[in-house]
Amino acid sequence: MKIINFCILFLFITWIGVANSYPRKVDPCANIYNDHKSEKTSIKYEDVKACYESFPFDKNNATLTIETLKSILGSFYSFLDQAREPPTKGFTYKSIDLLSELDSLLKNDYKTNIQFMTYNNSNNNYYYFRFYTACFEAFTFDQQFSMYSIVRDDGTQQIKVFNDSINKNNIDCQVTHIDDEPAMDVIVKFANESIRTSRDLGVRFNNALASLTLQGGKIRLNSYSQQFTNRVLLPKNPTISYTLDCDGKINKITRGWKITARNESIFNNFTDSTSYWSNVCMKLSLQASSGLSYESKRELDEYEPILEEGKLIINAHIIRFYTLRDFGVVVISTESIDDKFVTNDLLLMDLLSTINQGFQSFVNMGIKKVVLDLTNNGGGVAFIAHFITQLLFRNIRNFPFDIKVTDAAKLVTEQSTLKNTSTEFDINSNYISEKTNASFANVSDFIGNNYNIRGGLKIRYSNKGLNSDEETIREILGNISKPLPWTAENLIILTNGFCGSACAHITQRLAEVNVKTVAVGGFSNVPLSFACFAGGFVVTSDTFFDYLKNLTLLDNPLMPKQFPLATTISFTVNEAYSIKNPNEILEFSFRPANYRLYYDEKSIRDPSKLWVQAAAFLENNH
Repeated sequence: MKIINFCILFLFITWIGVANSYPRKVDPCANIYNDHKSEKTSIKYEDVKACYESFPFDKNNATLTIETLKSILGSFYSFLDQAREPPTKGFTYKSIDLLSELDSLLKNDYKTNIQFMTYNNSNNNYYYFRFYTACFEAFTFDQQFSMYSIVRDDGTQQIKVFNDSINKNNIDCQVTHIDDEPAMDVIVKFANESIRTSRDLGVRFNNALASLTLQGGKIRLNSYSQQFTNRVLLPKNPTISYTLDCDGKINKITRGWKITARNESIFNNFTDSTSYWSNVCMKLSLQASSGLSYESKRELDEYEPILEEGKLIINAHIIRFYTLRDFGVVVISTESIDDKFVTNDLLLMDLLSTINQGFQSFVNMGIKKVVLDLTNNGGGVAFIAHFITQLLFRNIRNFPFDIKVTDAAKLVTEQSTLKNTSTEFDINSNYISEKTNASFANVSDFIGNNYNIRGGLKIRYSNKGLNSDEETIREILGNISKPLPWTAENLIILTNGFCGSACAHITQRLAEVNVKTVAVGGFSNVPLSFACFAGGFVVTSDTFFDYLKNLTLLDNPLMPKQFPLATTISFTVNEAYSIKNPNEILEFSFRPANYRLYYDEKSIRDPSKLWVQAAAFLENNH
């Protein structure tokens, strides 16, 4: 009996030992939190991947997500129908029936929630329709390595190292292969499949690589650039290899991802997988009381270049004025300005006066030629853009626009106008009639009864309107500015094609009054757009649902339901038209630059090199 008891005790102790020899179930989301609390500089790729993949696919949530997307796009997205048409010559994208495509997503077999969410995000062709999920875009993945492209005199194109934070000796080495595939092929494939900043593949190629811009009052790497080596979606692999040719010496390096939170406040909201799902992935309240913000806060590399030529004479944060040889340079960023300028008329007037002062300084110095540099400009405040165009050409008009008319869009427009909301849907506060140049008599006067063929279908659209800021700007200019002496022949625009929204309002509009354009980068001997997306106002679903709440329309059967998870999309509500060609929708119009430039080892880091080359085209015009 004692022997039996001893054997049982031995087996029990042995079982405990064996049980304790196996690791308990690891919570990868908890690992992320613990690494942050330990002040580690980077989160492990394996933990982020496992955390993201720990949430199983939920067919009900997926169905609700698709239904919300279809409702928003079907009722409000201005480019829905024309997206079915083949691309204009010069553009590279796949025409698509968005609503059918969304239905097809539910037919795929998913094991995890991230498979569904990222498939929807990374496999879309929704230009200026951005799908974002807080759950799976909470972290950034940075290889601390960036590249650029040059074109040799013989027309051959190469990828080179712009910066390497780990090994500076690699800077300016040629990148011949990426993961053992030709580097150019890999970058082009990535730009074509993963970047949606422009319908022009050459512009998307530029966004995959590094280039400088004026952003946040500093010259720095643009936040939309270097997308190949700095990502927000989970990369497929934990590392990427690069084969480098450094003056004939071949070297292969492998780089992992430095992973950090897009916003540190996320760590206040989870400690493990359960709380990550509840507080990050699930739908947040419409109220902003949570304090959560998932906008990218990554620190951009400041790179105030040492210009070989050029003297800075005025720095107004979003705009800089340089003198160079016998011409002037205006570097323009139309990004969103600080709220203090929006809420304080005196500060806004001071900013506008400084912009005017810069141009007037050129006049006083006798400058006859001006380069307008709007490279890497994602847009921002339309009022600033309209002010600049009217400052240069006093009688210039804004682009006209219309909206797609559906029962839901009509109801939101009626209620927004009736309640004087001052939102983009409030006709009285924002728009005038293109036909009469006066306020619309009422919402019905705006809605009209027009039908256009889009994607082979007869679709109803509103009457055309204009932003109503023209007269306000005209009055401001009358008080602070003398007319500028330059004509279109004295001005030239420089961009890398990534010039959207408010930026395109400047460049596209000036091009229509014969200001010449120069585009830098892209592919050798392939025409490159000088702007992208000139078409209208973009609304996020968070803002839109706030609008519906304030209008007491959240539960209206015509309106989309809120997303079941913390998901946001941005979508374009109106479409802008050319003034020169009244039936031409700017979003689907391929407009290549008049002239081309390519980066080299110096101009990629010193924009004054590009300014000199752009100004030379003005010389050739005379």
